[in-house]
Amino acid sequence: MTLKQIEYFVTVVNTGSMSKAALKLHVSQPPLSMQIKELEEELGTTLLERTTRRIRVTDAGRLFYRRAVSILDLTAAARNDIRTMDEHISGRLVIGTISSCHSIVLGPAIQKFSRLYPDVNFELVEGHTYLLLDKLNKREIDLAFARSPFKDSGVNKHFLFREPMAACGAPDLFPEGAPIKAQQLLGRPLILYRRFEEMITGYLSGFPGDLHVRCLCDDARTAVMWAAAGIGIAIVPRSITEMMAPGRLHVRDITDEPLCTSICIVTRQGQYLSPAAEKFIEVYT
Repeated sequence: MTLKQIEYFVTVVNTGSMSKAALKLHVSQPPLSMQIKELEEELGTTLLERTTRRIRVTDAGRLFYRRAVSILDLTAAARNDIRTMDEHISGRLVIGTISSCHSIVLGPAIQKFSRLYPDVNFELVEGHTYLLLDKLNKREIDLAFARSPFKDSGVNKHFLFREPMAACGAPDLFPEGAPIKAQQLLGRPLILYRRFEEMITGYLSGFPGDLHVRCLCDDARTAVMWAAAGIGIAIVPRSITEMMAPGRLHVRDITDEPLCTSICIVTRQGQYLSPAAEKFIEVYT
């Protein structure tokens, strides 16, 4: 078997189809199918079952996939070790980031990293936490800035800091004041980002009172914009309120510890980290 066959197989599994894998690998589909077929013949088993729309990974294919990813990681490690023998760190770092982390990504740490390693270039992939975890698992990004809570099986978390949730609303709906308890929001029209719906509603259900969710949405920034329009009171991570509609909202931190979130840099367990990625995490943590 060859490294090309292994790479082709991993790409087919990650994309879920021969046609998508061919596009990503910049090859035509017949040679790709032939390479997979030769790999299966050498291993003496079926790795992929083809259908008219997608491929299905067999049990043998899933086992081989884990080994194949490890082989590709070790190959990348060997190449990078040779390239960086002179301690000169360069190359491209693919970073995943959620929208609420831009102020963290672009803080003093990135300036320090850029000063220390000016020959490292960046590619940013933006999206919600679960999208970034999926891309990390598929080896499409090197690391990701993510926000808890999330299922953390198969990943390493490098914690940066904890952040409270905050309530924000238009001045005519939500008065200014000191930090509040989440319980004080019962009976008020709430705007929730779906990502935190279970955490917030589960916690508030433990208190007496009416839980009134007036709006659910799929982006924390949308929740803040609806709050600014006077639709209700948004409950979002504190940093979101600093990015969106400053001065147009009254913002009060929520002091309940169970509603805090954590910002962390996430890497895949067993993943080879390039010298650039290792230095990046070192600077930020």
